[in-house]
Amino acid sequence: MSYEIKDHPVLDFPKKRQVKFFFNDKELIGTEGDPIIVSLRNNGIIKLKEGAKNHTPYGPFCMQGRCCSCAMNVNNKPNVMTCVTPLEEGMQVRMMGDERDTDVFKRLPSKRIDVSPSALSQEHPTCDLAIIGAGPAGMEAAIVAAQAGVGSVVLFDDKNFLGGQLTLQTHTFFGNKELGASMRGYEISRQMKKEIENLNIDVRLGSTVVGLYPGNMLGFRDEDKLNFIVAKKIIVATGASEKYLAFEGNSLPGVMGAGGAQTFMNIYGIKPGKRALIVGGGNIGVILAYQLIQAGVEVAALVEASPKMGAYNVHIKKLQALGIPTFTSHSVKKAHGTDCVTGATVVALDENWKEIAGSEKFYDCDTICLSVGLSPLNELLWQAGLEFEFIPELGEVPLFDKFRQSTNRDIFIAGDCAVIGEASIARLEGRIAGLKAALDLGKPHPEFNIKMDEAFKFLDNIQTGTLGQKLGTGKSKVTKTPAKASFVPKDFTQKLTPESFVGNEKKIIIDCRQDIPCNPCEASCHFGAIKIGSQLTQQPNVELDLCKGCAACLPACPGRAIRLIQYNLNDTQSAVTIPYEFFPLPTEGEEREIRNNAGAVITKGKILGVRKAKDKTGCGTVTFSVEKKFAFESFALDVLPKGFVAQKAESKKENKTYVCRCEEVTQEDITALIKSGYTVPTISNVSSALVWGNVAVNLVLVSLRT
Repeated sequence: MSYEIKDHPVLDFPKKRQVKFFFNDKELIGTEGDPIIVSLRNNGIIKLKEGAKNHTPYGPFCMQGRCCSCAMNVNNKPNVMTCVTPLEEGMQVRMMGDERDTDVFKRLPSKRIDVSPSALSQEHPTCDLAIIGAGPAGMEAAIVAAQAGVGSVVLFDDKNFLGGQLTLQTHTFFGNKELGASMRGYEISRQMKKEIENLNIDVRLGSTVVGLYPGNMLGFRDEDKLNFIVAKKIIVATGASEKYLAFEGNSLPGVMGAGGAQTFMNIYGIKPGKRALIVGGGNIGVILAYQLIQAGVEVAALVEASPKMGAYNVHIKKLQALGIPTFTSHSVKKAHGTDCVTGATVVALDENWKEIAGSEKFYDCDTICLSVGLSPLNELLWQAGLEFEFIPELGEVPLFDKFRQSTNRDIFIAGDCAVIGEASIARLEGRIAGLKAALDLGKPHPEFNIKMDEAFKFLDNIQTGTLGQKLGTGKSKVTKTPAKASFVPKDFTQKLTPESFVGNEKKIIIDCRQDIPCNPCEASCHFGAIKIGSQLTQQPNVELDLCKGCAACLPACPGRAIRLIQYNLNDTQSAVTIPYEFFPLPTEGEEREIRNNAGAVITKGKILGVRKAKDKTGCGTVTFSVEKKFAFESFALDVLPKGFVAQKAESKKENKTYVCRCEEVTQEDITALIKSGYTVPTISNVSSALVWGNVAVNLVLVSLRT
């Protein structure tokens, strides 16, 4: 069974050389150069290993090389992260656990490496500026620093590609033109990559920085080699990792993070599964569900434990309009299966987050995607001895000033490794850090004041209003700067009715009533009909008398929240134009089911025209006719893929609830320790595997479910 995406509406996957390799001595065909795990998944293999203690089955989770779930034996070398190791012809890949693996550890060196400055040779290389992380924050910092004339800029990333999470994103971004609004995430990444290639920047891909030592010394690992470099200034932009969730069967192959699923399909063109349940209703989860549909994966449902989903309303509405069931105050209770996911049970939660007995629903699925928040990758900041402080709006965060300079004046912090935000915020913080680091190195950017002022202005725009005020208030406490007054947007005044039409003219209707920092609709309108103004978080309003019905704003809107109505197509019918980015494209003259904004099929419409985008980075439109009474209720065509064949959802053994996959620490283990009288500070002495961020979250879950 192949999981290859044959055709994708917004991505092209270049053909690569196919080679033979072996999995547990069985010959398979895979894609040379792609991670080993990608070819295993395309061959229908999702179980990669069993845990040493409980023989727990594991499959891919993060696809970033940060967890142990994909560790396998490759060419007789154990503990190889197959999610980041390229496949080569003839490779021997197998699950670990026999004598060949233990023999390797018997040959490990017994002497510890002394990494103290006094023990190191003075011959190690140096650089002016080292940047750790090549996502949006790190790339932006490297670009402005190199433009300023910093002599040696070294950019590290543990992956084999630039762009970080931007590279995984196929949706178009919010913000303004300078920040890549209306561009797809991977397109922004490519644009920034080109800038880096044209500058004097030493890019070190596949290099993991493992230590920040006194004297600005960085230790970094290239495959099995440990190297060192000393930098005059350091910018840490390591981003974040996905949180885990405690529920029965949460270690089964097929349970994976949202980023893992996006990596499979948006980087390598392989479906993570055939039918998925999404857990988490923030922007990442809702966007993931939309992307899965574009890739041809059926989405069973999306559940969110909170009473209200955290995603932008426009993202929620465009998903619901496709007919995807979405549930608030619901969570996943159990993943079914023995060696892989064969189904999931979802349960409703009351106002105290307790499960409601009898509310369980079962869904056939082979994939459960977790999108339950992010944890800053701030281990290097702790190791470097930076000061942290608890801020009520943000949690425990490293201290930094408005220039993102930490309590160690040689170390700057940008992006999610400090405080979780969005890509636009990360880019702006990277820009600020890069400009200030260059200034401190005696290389002021020729447009320092202009670029710095613009960055602060954009941040103020984004970090205010109903969606951003909490973030802005928290950061003002960290930087010890005055908090900005909360922005109160003007009322949304557009009102389009049948009486708005006097002839056969066309007019737009915008379904965007939330103060999202975004203005591409205004920028795309050459007639001045759409008004937002200088404050990005002002909702758009339309002067209908100025609207010419050109439809340029439809594909420009990142939320796909604009439709074009020609109410008087004839005496009985209206024409509706919607943005469209799915395959297969409808054909002129065919009849299609039409859905309202809740996803219910309300009527059938006849396709009048299809306008293709100039290329896959754009968005096309589809025009269809409906009876006039359905004109304002028509939001989407029926595009959902069909064909999933359910497996029998049975488990031959009880599945445990894990809070640490790497060391097979279960929720029951933690509960038993607490009931035995252990406190949080002493639990680490019993189980050194526990990561405190995850423990804190899961201890709450323990108290809720016991």
